[in-house]
Parts: sequence; structure tokens; C-alpha cells
Amino acid sequence: MKKALQFLVLISILLITFSPNAEGQKKKRKKSKDVDEYFDDRGSFKDRLWYGGGLNLGFGGSGNISSFQFGLSPMVGYKITDRFSVGPRISVDYNYIKGPTVAWVNNGPQVKETGRQASGIVSYSGGVFARFKFVEMLFAHTEYGYEISKIVQAVGVGNQTYLLYDEATDKLVTFNDNRNHAYLGLGYLSGNGVWGYEILALYDFLVPESEAGLPFDFRVGFTYKF
Repeated sequence: MKKALQFLVLISILLITFSPNAEGQKKKRKKSKDVDEYFDDRGSFKDRLWYGGGLNLGFGGSGNISSFQFGLSPMVGYKITDRFSVGPRISVDYNYIKGPTVAWVNNGPQVKETGRQASGIVSYSGGVFARFKFVEMLFAHTEYGYEISKIVQAVGVGNQTYLLYDEATDKLVTFNDNRNHAYLGLGYLSGNGVWGYEILALYDFLVPESEAGLPFDFRVGFTYKF
């Protein structure tokens, strides 16, 4: 009796295991057929991809502090329809900042001047976007992303602004500024239908009201087959 029960349990386990697999195989074959028919009607997956990217280049300065920024922001879109597309976008930015520095004396609160120092900081961001073309030259763009960045700590001494310098690490002091972004805006596209350039004006709905910076993001980039 015990062996019979063990045999029934084993058969039950096998039936439970293989039944979903068999059903999954049927669904997989059906899904594969549907996908093949879809691409036969609308073109291959590769044919519906388009590529883009931006070059971020900027100079800044305030008082005796100067900065230089360089970055790349590649993106890939998939055309669900001829007008509507979705895809990922990433961005890598390098910020070189230089200026007069001070260091804490015995961990504060007094500071001492330490000349001029410089540091290079790398920031990353990534997200997903969706686009809809109204006409050949105008499109709506929405995007949700996350940014990982660092900001150099600045302190005011009298009427002068200094960068905070850590003598132990021989680097400028930075703090993390990681945040989410939710963009919505319009873009202008110009080109020959294959290569083109684009200009976007976006509004970031997740910028805190207490932040001094404006919630606008202006981008210039290039596209291929968009």
C-alpha cells in the first residue's frame, strides 16, 4: 500500500510538471507564429529600430570657480507604429571643476586656504522614453529616468566662495545628489529622412520647489532612421 501511494504521488508530480510544459510549448509555438506574422507584416525587429544621441558640452563659472562639462547620451528607439516609438536612453557626463579651496582646521569650524585645486566628477543617468510624431518635424517626448551624480561642496568665507578640500584624500569634498526625473516636452526634427538633428525642450516634474535651478532641460542631438 505504501509503495502504491508513493507511485501515485510520483505520477501526480510528473503530470503536474509536464502538463504546464506541454501547454507552454503550444503557447510558445503559437506566440512564435504570431511574432513571425507580425514581423512579416511590419518588418523585422531590426528594421524598426532607430538610433540617436546627444553631445553635452558646456562651460561655466562663478567668481574664481570655473567648470567644463562633456557628456554623451546615446538612445535606441523601437517603432511600435510609424509615429509612436519607445526605448532606453543613458547619459554619461564628465565635469571638471577648478577653483580656490579651503580645508577644515582640526575638523572645523575654522578653515584655512589651500590654494587652487581641481577635480573631475563623473555622473550617470538612465531611463526609458516614449515619442509620438505629430508631423515629420514635430514630436512629443516623455521620459522617466534616474540620475546618479556628485556635487562639489562649496563654502562661503566672507564675501568669497571656496571649494571644500580634503587634505587627507587630496580631493575636493563631494556629496551625492541622486534623483528621479520625469520629463515631458516637445522636439523639433530636421534631416533627410535618414540622418537628422533634433532640438528638445523638456519640463522636469520632479524638481523640488525648494531648488533654485529651473525645471527645464534643453537638448540637442542627432538621429538615424527616426
